[in-house]
Amino acid sequence: VQALVKAKLSQSPRLWLVTNGAQPVPSNNLVILGVAQSSLWAMGKVISLEHPELKCVRIDLDPQQTIKTQAEVLFQEIWSEDKEDQVAWRGDERYVARLVASRHQQGISQQQGDATTQKPLCFREDATYLITEGMGDLGLLVARWMVDKGAKHLVLLGSCSPDDANSQKITELEMAGASVVVEQADASDVESMTRVLYKIEQSNIPLAGVIHSAGMLSDGVLQNQSWSSFEQVMASKVKGAWHLHQLTQNQPLDFFVLFSSVASLLGSPGQGNHALANGFLDGLAHYRRGIGLPGLSIHWGSVAQVEEVAERGADVSLQKQGMGVISPTQVLESLELLMSGSDIEVGVVPIEWSAWQERVAQWPFLADWQETTQTTSEISKSEFLLKLNATAPNERRSLLVAHVRRKFALVLGIHHPESISLETGFFDLGMDSLTSVELRNKLQTSLDCSLPSSLAFDYPNIQSLTDYLEKTIILPSDDTGSESETPETILDKDSLELESSESLFSEINQLYENEIDMAVDEAIGQLDQLLE
Repeated sequence: VQALVKAKLSQSPRLWLVTNGAQPVPSNNLVILGVAQSSLWAMGKVISLEHPELKCVRIDLDPQQTIKTQAEVLFQEIWSEDKEDQVAWRGDERYVARLVASRHQQGISQQQGDATTQKPLCFREDATYLITEGMGDLGLLVARWMVDKGAKHLVLLGSCSPDDANSQKITELEMAGASVVVEQADASDVESMTRVLYKIEQSNIPLAGVIHSAGMLSDGVLQNQSWSSFEQVMASKVKGAWHLHQLTQNQPLDFFVLFSSVASLLGSPGQGNHALANGFLDGLAHYRRGIGLPGLSIHWGSVAQVEEVAERGADVSLQKQGMGVISPTQVLESLELLMSGSDIEVGVVPIEWSAWQERVAQWPFLADWQETTQTTSEISKSEFLLKLNATAPNERRSLLVAHVRRKFALVLGIHHPESISLETGFFDLGMDSLTSVELRNKLQTSLDCSLPSSLAFDYPNIQSLTDYLEKTIILPSDDTGSESETPETILDKDSLELESSESLFSEINQLYENEIDMAVDEAIGQLDQLLE
């Protein structure tokens, strides 16, 4: 992605992320074999948000098909004019991803009160329950709830010792009749986790459930990210979850709950590594259920009064766009509902869909929510351009200046756009790399054109940015007499279709041998090292 953006090609290339057996599909009992690849789909959502010009498409191939058949399917998808960007093939069936309403959507309290559909959740007195990052606010919130529901033996694991306030909460758990063991250990370290699980085994109070809530952030747009920041974020999430899976897979657990994030469900600009790590948790939950083990992944939004979740799981920019916060009570009610049911992957996210007009209009994944946004893609996409084109040429610049001002003010939360000087630098006014991407995306949508990701850096104030947009958007439409350069055709569909399939697949195989294998092996090798 970084290389594609840095290349600054005259015509934006397309990006396809291809996986093999990494996605679960309806009515298909095949275990997802590419659990490590599943995280790539979550990061693809971030790529789509930060770099919509790449039109990132995720394709999951059928692992039971031959390489030749897979190549044919991939070739068909690449040349397809379909707008679907999340596609999975199983045999001759083509599946597309959709976000659908949960059966619990009508209200937590209402569903919880229906005794015919939900059994009251309670925990066993003769069992041990393990909570990673159990000494933080969220872990202790869950621990208190479990004790209230009958749990008598808890192991709270964390890389740091609890502070005074949380030490008091642990004391309160013990006063309520629970035996609480505090383990200072790194979930990403297999030796530490082996030691913790061995101590539980030796206690003769068997482990009956795991809640994995560990995680950290190292935010930044993809263009500024490094592999080391990905490793930091993935350590506790990915390695921690995988160690827990491997060390407990032969034990008869009642539940194995993974705390994922809205970042892997809906994407979150500036949190590519966070989305990637949580995407692995989602894939692991499906993998475990596929092999007959318990598994549940919950995409949490922002949780009020829980500091580390507000910092880690919640994307503040998403809150500005219409995403609310979850109360601690709603967290516990949601846990009771979901842990009592049969769901595998669920989002607990309060969203005001009317504020998501642009994204719903552009993402097929959100197609089922179009009516909720009370808009149409045609109106939201062309309204300003129609107004601009209907304006007299000598008045268009002032209209464009006002438009850029409004978009910039919206991104930075400035209430009076007219107060922004034309020559004051964006970054002097508080813009950062994340909000620069947000500004670029909003202008791309309203102007219906492709703009460089470095837009705010190359044109760092309203004056210079308007100059650039005026030349890019207004002048080309007026200059009908000039000859436009025709971009060089790299691939011609008709000529390719005339080639024999044997020749085409020979070329594909040669590419695999000479270039693709090396790149893919290196990337997967780095991920495999995290899972060792």
